[in-house]
Amino acid sequence: MGEGNGRADAVVACVEDGSPADRAGLQGGDGNQLILGREAVDGGDVIVAIDQDPVRSGADVVRIVSEQLRPGRPALFTVVRDQSRRRIRITLAERPARPAGTCGG
Repeated sequence: MGEGNGRADAVVACVEDGSPADRAGLQGGDGNQLILGREAVDGGDVIVAIDQDPVRSGADVVRIVSEQLRPGRPALFTVVRDQSRRRIRITLAERPARPAGTCGG
């Protein structure tokens, strides 16, 4: 998660190959950089809303996905990429019991 303009952002750090997010076109960051002494994701989509719910942090993403969304049903993610807003429809899958772990290690 990054910080900017007085708020925490939900920056997509990584997208698993073959995941629903990957198939829908969500883009993860391409590394980290040091900003004001803190490590931040460089270049990933910034999630600003899921369906009509505003997203201000990674905690918002986790809460909305786990409490309001269901596998097999589409959700509309609004992201900022390259300074423009985009809407990406993602159909969620069941969360694997053991995530593949190909992102970042």
